[in-house]
Amino acid sequence: MWQAIKSQVTANRYDVVHLFGGIHVYEFAHLLRNLPTLITPYESYSLYLQREAQAGAAAKSSFMQQRAAQAYERFMFAPYRRIVVLSEQDRAALLALNPALQVAVIPNGIDLSRFPLPDEYAPRTQQVIFTGNYEYPPNQDAALLLAAEIFPKIRAKLPDARLALVGNAPTPEMKALADGHIQVVGRVPDVGASLRDAQVFACPLRYGAGIKNKVLEAMASGCAVAATPLSMEGIDAVDGTHALIREIEQLPDAITLLLTDHALRGKIAVRARALIEARYTWEQVAKATKNFTKPLPSAYERAPLPQNAGDDPGVERSRQYRPRDRQDP
Repeated sequence: MWQAIKSQVTANRYDVVHLFGGIHVYEFAHLLRNLPTLITPYESYSLYLQREAQAGAAAKSSFMQQRAAQAYERFMFAPYRRIVVLSEQDRAALLALNPALQVAVIPNGIDLSRFPLPDEYAPRTQQVIFTGNYEYPPNQDAALLLAAEIFPKIRAKLPDARLALVGNAPTPEMKALADGHIQVVGRVPDVGASLRDAQVFACPLRYGAGIKNKVLEAMASGCAVAATPLSMEGIDAVDGTHALIREIEQLPDAITLLLTDHALRGKIAVRARALIEARYTWEQVAKATKNFTKPLPSAYERAPLPQNAGDDPGVERSRQYRPRDRQDP
């Protein structure tokens, strides 16, 4: 990869070089010293680790991992002239570590052609859905919480309600919860079709960072959303207008309300789709990215580290730390 990048930047003239990911692309910064650079790390990994610990889902080594991640994020983005993250919370986390960074929030987009609306918002079966890549621990946690704790409270009021857990790599613990009312579907060729078959998209994420693509897809598909505040980060949704945004304890009632109130469900679904069309298409993302990179200088200029950053004992340890780059699907 080093040689491929070096040969390309030597042979060609680029207006901007856009890198996606965190630590795995930081190592190429020195090859791009004289080029305008933009990096999209998707999320603040130290924020992710902090929330993982707060949710009680972290290993005993989490504190040291969090320190290492903070040390990395304090210096690793400094060589890049522009940084794009997907939520205001991630931006605040990075700027707290290095206020000199030039960080913008530009969300992910949706290809609306992949998520056509249903023919009408007619009453359908009382179907609740959650989607995601279950190799991502926050999705595992949310799916188990939804199936084992939230959904039984819904069925106590709506005995005919059904739940579908859709997505790659469902865990054995998830599969063990399957019964006549809970389907563990796994990967599907068209997640949009699964969303259009459901009435409510439930998203009880307790930890994580960045924007949640699954929520954007549900909103684009006309599937009314009930979700935790964390699930909605990076999305300018208004509670009661574009989704029902509730804490975990209040989600069963919110989901039940959407399943039983056809008029409310339809209004929320229509407004959510309109929000996606207005703010979250790839065309809007491309325009925002272009505007953010317009003032990029052509010469390499390093953004300074915070004062005494080099004295942080976590910096040297962090040089051996390799968090996995990922984006929550």
